Amino acid sequence: MAQADWPERAMKRSSLTRHSAERLTLQQLPEGRRFLRYGGGMQPRSIVPSVLVVLVGLLLAAWVALGRLLFGVAGELTQVYTFSIGLIIFLLHAFITEALLRAAQNGYRVRPATIAMLIASWALGILLGLVIPDVTPLGLQTILTGPREPGLSIAIGVANPVGIVMLVTAIVALVLARGDARGKAQAVAEED
Repeated sequence: MAQADWPERAMKRSSLTRHSAERLTLQQLPEGRRFLRYGGGMQPRSIVPSVLVVLVGLLLAAWVALGRLLFGVAGELTQVYTFSIGLIIFLLHAFITEALLRAAQNGYRVRPATIAMLIASWALGILLGLVIPDVTPLGLQTILTGPREPGLSIAIGVANPVGIVMLVTAIVALVLARGDARGKAQAVAEED
């Protein structure tokens, strides 16, 4: 029998529709026997972790952009931070959440690397909120150091690399989450 017509044969033998028969995959057993497996047949997973990612993203964006308000250090750059870095952080987390929701809907697991990149991004975001400077009537200030030198200069010097690495880890988490949504984590696990 030709292997090309197996979805049609499967439809004739069962109550499968054309769409569901196309999603069937032909699997080989070690003894040479074949069996059919439905490609989308995994049970959906919980969406709670995905919702937590967008909430943490919103809180992190607010912390980096507006956290200095809590300590009386907010100044002229607060609006700039809100509509630049804060918006970027939130949008990255919204896209990560969308990918994680698709993975959960399809029943795919999330790789540990995705979670590690998210946690690293969050930790760096918290640090960035502490050391990002703002212009106040007393001059440049950060939450961590206030207007005092030499701590202020060190904090400003640390803020730029921390912000860059935070964004890079969030982008890597997004790329990994998009792969998880397509079942890339499942493919790696099946090869082992």
